[in-house]
Amino acid sequence: MSLDFDRLFAEMAEDADGTPFPGLESVRRRSRRRHARIAAGAFSVASVVAAVSVAVALLVPAAPQPVAQQPFLPIDGGAAPVVAFGGSGVAVMTATVGGTTYARWSDPDQREFVAAIDLAMLTPLWAVTVGQTVGFHRLEVSRGAILTATTKGSSGDFELVALDPVTGRVMWRLDYAFQTDSHLLYDDLIIVSRAGTGATEAIELKTGRTLWRSGPDLGVSAMRRSEEFWQLRGWSGLPVPADRRFVAYLAGGTIQIRSVDTGQPLSEFPGELAGASVIDGRLYSAALVPGGEPADGLSQIDPQRSGKRIMIYAGKVHSVAACFAGDLLCVMGDTELVLIDAVSGRELWRRPALGNRDAAYATGTAILVPTTEGHAVYDLTGKRLLTVGDQAGWADADHLLAWESGAVSAYSVATGERTVLGQAPATYCTWNSTALACPTRAGISAWRYRASG
Repeated sequence: MSLDFDRLFAEMAEDADGTPFPGLESVRRRSRRRHARIAAGAFSVASVVAAVSVAVALLVPAAPQPVAQQPFLPIDGGAAPVVAFGGSGVAVMTATVGGTTYARWSDPDQREFVAAIDLAMLTPLWAVTVGQTVGFHRLEVSRGAILTATTKGSSGDFELVALDPVTGRVMWRLDYAFQTDSHLLYDDLIIVSRAGTGATEAIELKTGRTLWRSGPDLGVSAMRRSEEFWQLRGWSGLPVPADRRFVAYLAGGTIQIRSVDTGQPLSEFPGELAGASVIDGRLYSAALVPGGEPADGLSQIDPQRSGKRIMIYAGKVHSVAACFAGDLLCVMGDTELVLIDAVSGRELWRRPALGNRDAAYATGTAILVPTTEGHAVYDLTGKRLLTVGDQAGWADADHLLAWESGAVSAYSVATGERTVLGQAPATYCTWNSTALACPTRAGISAWRYRASG
């Protein structure tokens, strides 16, 4: 979520004055009806998300419950790191899951290191070296494995490396081509799809044993629920998908929904859908642009209506994010955030945003968007509630952590109150509800920034 503003965009619209927009009341009614079904125990979710060049998140109607308000605590930015590099570390990334922060970095000799920190005690759990680094990349973490990558010997080929989250022991290694292969990490297995050969296989995390094979495929992506996209852990990346189905892309644009456990097809959507994603029974198709450029326009396709295609956004599409409750899509364009009713395909409002710099991060009740002025927070009506620093992320559904002039602060969205916590670097920090971990020049530092409940 780090931003480097090297060009400015003109403001495209003034802040909303809080007056309800046409169409929002129907959204509220749908959300209330669905909330009642949840309370009655009759609610089920089926979502598919396909990330080709457009990241899409499904929306579920239940907004996060209010978090108990605990006091924020000052942090000592000058404290020694919990895990020291013993020299210098580069390409450092962290990922926080529950009470543990995992970190990876490389040293001047290009060795790849991985470590774990107990955030309750602010102490190291283990640190290991796993081979020659491939450079900058994220860690992926599930209950069954930590996934990193290394260079395979002198050949220059790459491999995925699975580590035991408890001990750091290397469990297995797997050849992997970053330019063409794709994978999905779950708590018990990993699905790897090799576009070069068309083969897709599931590998058991504990043993490295192949569980099933399918294909030929062009790639795979996860089916996700919207709360999995609500970024409350800093730069940790997305959590493990809860849905035990995934999306496979076939030649000719057809997509299949398959079982994670068996690899067997469950349903299929034929047609030219190479850039499509399935969200709550509706398909969204983006016209892909060669060379990794943003998608050009976003269409909605309803399979129940003879495949009728409705163009819902005509500009460049950088991402489609989960936002608010009640079947709403937030489309990030080049210079704007657009809120769309996913049922009707109708636009509700648009606001200025730097879509080509960063994604939008939602909590279900508000959305955090990069703008020329910093990060802005909008509510359901499009009213701007708060503007904070160039780098920010959600601590919980009402509070942000924001970096401004070298200091990290906590902001309340409800009141606008700012609590300065202390000096801390802003590069790829991750956190849970009480502790914060950040890479520094000397190592990985961790602080308690909030009292526990």
